[in-house]
Amino acid sequence: MKILIVDDDQEKSAQIISAVESMLDSKDGLSVTIANTLSNAIRVLGEVSFDLVILDLMLPYLL
Repeated sequence: MKILIVDDDQEKSAQIISAVESMLDSKDGLSVTIANTLSNAIRVLGEVSFDLVILDLMLPYLL
């Protein structure tokens, strides 16, 4: 499972990863990418497809 986390708070991203890992039976095949800006997320989404995107709705748009 490929997951993209879009969040500018590193601690919150780590907590999200822990929560996702605890919900999965197996961590085999789990790939997590973190984008800390919306522009970075847009770039990554243009290059890779993900099974799940977790997006911080209060993320600032930085170029």
